[in-house]
Amino acid sequence: RDCSMHPLRCAAEWISVRYSHPLWLVKMWAAYYGIVETERLCAENNQPPDVSVRVNTLKTTPDNLRKLLEESGVKTAQGSICENALHLAKTADLTKLTAFQEGLFHIQDESSQLAVSVLDPQKGERVLDICAAPGGKTFTLAQRMGDRGRVLARELYPQRLELVAEGAARLGLSSVETQPGDALVLDPGLVERFDRVLCDVPCSGLGTLRRKPEIRYKPLDSLDGLPDMQYNILWNASHYLKRGGRMVYSTCTLNPAENEEVVERFLAKEPDYGLAEPLKSWVHGRGGLDCDGFFTAVLVRKGGSG
Repeated sequence: RDCSMHPLRCAAEWISVRYSHPLWLVKMWAAYYGIVETERLCAENNQPPDVSVRVNTLKTTPDNLRKLLEESGVKTAQGSICENALHLAKTADLTKLTAFQEGLFHIQDESSQLAVSVLDPQKGERVLDICAAPGGKTFTLAQRMGDRGRVLARELYPQRLELVAEGAARLGLSSVETQPGDALVLDPGLVERFDRVLCDVPCSGLGTLRRKPEIRYKPLDSLDGLPDMQYNILWNASHYLKRGGRMVYSTCTLNPAENEEVVERFLAKEPDYGLAEPLKSWVHGRGGLDCDGFFTAVLVRKGGSG
């Protein structure tokens, strides 16, 4: 092949083979991030990740939890971006640890914790987690609120909703309420009832390849229909927010069609909403970040005093 005529295409093909990533994905990332960043990202995806957890600040502190875990033989390190995050190595089965059984932490990647951080829930508020299972963000919401207020966790499948209820009980969270519900169907009973809404939608998961390498073998057409579904969930979620309220749209993917384009489509059709801060993609390895790839959009509904 004459790479002098198509150097970027040749570079993409080389990265695809070298790092075992599908060519369509390499090309998409190269167009968005550039070829150098794409190679670094693919290389990072092939490195084994550690386990990230969120300290239950209602029961302990990061320092105290680190001491307990290290006494149990678990190697710990402070999170790279979240003050209440810890990275664990040599973990074996975390569920057998006394600290886990006593509800001193829950497993949650730092990027997932960031979605809650930018939503910034306050004590006493009513907050909706519209696609809650398995519950990590729900738990962090309740903890950041000091377990004061109400966090409604909605999920389509009852068995997955049980995971949320069980996790909340283990962590000692009384503000969490679980409720079955289809995020794709507007519920009139929830309209304008919440101060904040977390809309963490189902996605292609392209930001989690280092944890779920099998995702890279999905064909490109497996992404068809995802942006429309995500947009519809976001549209429904927007009706549940009070005027003056704050909403976060988030995914664990690095795909503009599921991220920026969904938000831009929504904002173009919903004049009552605007951005509270710039759209943000969190890319693992960039700037020393040790987290999954993630996207957040912080939206505010105009009117009111929130």
